[in-house]
Amino acid sequence: MPFDYSIAARAMQAASRIPRERFVAKADRLPPPSRSTLVPFVGWIGPSYNGGTVVIGKDPGGAIKPHEPGQARRQRRAPKRDQALDSHLEDQLLALPAAEDAEAAMRSISHSFLMQMPYNGMQHILGQISSKLDESIESMAFFNLCPYRTAGPSFIRGLREVAVHLVPALSAHTVLILNSPVANDLPKVGDGTLGAGWPPVIVYRRRKDEDGLHDVGLQALEALSRDPEWRQQRGRAPL
Repeated sequence: MPFDYSIAARAMQAASRIPRERFVAKADRLPPPSRSTLVPFVGWIGPSYNGGTVVIGKDPGGAIKPHEPGQARRQRRAPKRDQALDSHLEDQLLALPAAEDAEAAMRSISHSFLMQMPYNGMQHILGQISSKLDESIESMAFFNLCPYRTAGPSFIRGLREVAVHLVPALSAHTVLILNSPVANDLPKVGDGTLGAGWPPVIVYRRRKDEDGLHDVGLQALEALSRDPEWRQQRGRAPL
């Protein structure tokens, strides 16, 4: 179906309302409630996204062990982050579940995510993807299977609770999952298409140093960008 921002925004808001307990198999994997652990880092929609490439991450990163204070853990992992941007984005995400205007809230959140991107590791990876597909980061959408910082999240639950709703709502033409272990859970949900409205799913491994994608992932992106059917679907000229 044609992309409708309001539908996508409401789906993002619905995902932000899912309790964090639903994303872990055991309650003892949940860290104590804190500002950092209660923020639903659902995702963002690029300002020029109009249905197209959707990138799916595992979680917000900065996994917090149940016995470790969230703020101390996060500061150790990302000492160079812009704390003002972090705090502003967290305020927006915490307000998303109760927002009366989901579309306005998501546009503001998405802008903040993109402003924050130079301070996290995603800009390089998404830049690799967008350049190979001849797109821009602003023309893509992104969401996490588990929107919360927690230890040992269940990604099969994220597929069932979040992905099966967000991918159709985003009118995705291409779905890229940035973690190969998640591929093991795809058959448990369905036949690999995860239900109506899902395009083919492509899974890419990140390098262990998180400096980008493995060469095999980059080669797969190159092959996808040259695929005649994919180019026709995206309105691209034949090569």
